[in-house]
Amino acid sequence: FKKVLETSFQNAAQMMGLKTVSGVDSAVVFQSMPPFKDAVQALSRLRDGYALAILTNSGEEMLRMVLPQLRVSFDLVLSAERLKSFKPSERNYSKVLESLALPINEVFYVSATPWDAQAAISFGYNVCFVNRKNADTSGWLLQPKSVVHNLSELAAKVKRI
Repeated sequence: FKKVLETSFQNAAQMMGLKTVSGVDSAVVFQSMPPFKDAVQALSRLRDGYALAILTNSGEEMLRMVLPQLRVSFDLVLSAERLKSFKPSERNYSKVLESLALPINEVFYVSATPWDAQAAISFGYNVCFVNRKNADTSGWLLQPKSVVHNLSELAAKVKRI
């Protein structure tokens, strides 16, 4: 699993024109990256009243390094490594519902990547797309229920509902 992540990390860096260094552990790189400035406070606000879950294509080692930086507890954390499959597999999306014992209409799926948002919409989730880079979503076949620019905006919007 770690080899797949390392290869993906190297390929993505090359596609973006970034210089890669052989033998550098991507988990260590991600550990050194702080969360977005709005993430900790927004997640804390959402924690007060809502179950929080993470469904990620990251591995367990990376999660162990990154989760403490968020300073909030999650009701569920599912990694591709634990599930032995990657998103956009329907198996991963359905495992969230099974694990939380919730019907799909009670889950608000939040994603910051277009491919994940589209797959989650296709699966049947009500999706909020965190559009930090102001991407044009008008050409998407499936539109998210909501679009925000950061997690603070999401927390404010959800608290009003």
